[in-house]
Amino acid sequence: MVRTEKNTANEDEIRSMLSKLAFGPVADAVRLLLHADEMSDRMIKKLDLSAVTDIKRSSSGITEIKLCDRLKAIAMLSACRDSSAEIQREFVEALSGGGYPYSEEEDDGAGEI
Repeated sequence: MVRTEKNTANEDEIRSMLSKLAFGPVADAVRLLLHADEMSDRMIKKLDLSAVTDIKRSSSGITEIKLCDRLKAIAMLSACRDSSAEIQREFVEALSGGGYPYSEEEDDGAGEI
């Protein structure tokens, strides 16, 4: 299979996003948690909430914010950097839905993917 510029850009974008998730600041998420009632919609739209995976507010007014798992992001980033170009391409295809379902018939029993 021939690599295209589009696939290369996707790999770079994935590495960039994984880096941001793994090492990026979460100060805006904390700011939202502590000052949500004082912030306008315009202010909230300017916040970097890329590391936020879930926001819940209970009827009692308690706000809960869940952040991405940084250790998983670091592991995935490490796998991208350490793997061969072919493995990176397969990884990008799997993330973009281009993978195929696992079939036991294709398993040679070697225990490797």
